[in-house]
Amino acid sequence: MDQEPGQPESDTAYCAALARAEDRDRFLAAQFASPPARARLLALLALNAEIARVPRAAREPLLAEMRLQWWYEAVVAVLAGKPPPRQPALAAFARAAAGAGLVAEPFERLIVAHARDLTANPLRDAADAESHAEALSGTLAHAALALLGVTDEAACRAARAAGIAHALVGLAGGGNNPARDLIRDHIARARAESAHVPRSALPVLLWATAADIRSGRMARGHTL
Repeated sequence: MDQEPGQPESDTAYCAALARAEDRDRFLAAQFASPPARARLLALLALNAEIARVPRAAREPLLAEMRLQWWYEAVVAVLAGKPPPRQPALAAFARAAAGAGLVAEPFERLIVAHARDLTANPLRDAADAESHAEALSGTLAHAALALLGVTDEAACRAARAAGIAHALVGLAGGGNNPARDLIRDHIARARAESAHVPRSALPVLLWATAADIRSGRMARGHTL
């Protein structure tokens, strides 16, 4: 099983299983990374899956808010180099993030975006949908590139577009996205930039391919 040196096999297996179950598109894209990089990506995807399912599993909004705050504080502690609480995705993420230069602000935006699911707060317009998608997945794409060791500016632009496209398709599939036309625009942006980026960025750029496939299915009337 692929894992980083020093990473318990149980954490690696947990992250892989969670990412496969909750985020299959990006799990499959991660398979195009080298084994050590793949383990880092799966740790990130598992962390995101843990955060994303807090609102879905919530019986009481207040308890969910407290749980999301716990995740934010845990991520901040990890990025500050402090020992993480004993939670497999968080432990794996701590090892993946070591030395990658990640900062807390994008993860705060990510958690705030997931917290929106706790409220009856529909997307207002295309700009709101795009901003929400960027917080959900554009931020995650940048973190994924950092874990791959990619800092190329064109790759960052392509990854952001791929991340936004992937999130917009998910929102559209839920019937809550006034920005379906933007999906094609962001897929096109990601592909236009992808000709000029390192091959090591491929596991993130493939998010745009997944968005393209899903949006095509949606256009043909299939469920996502």
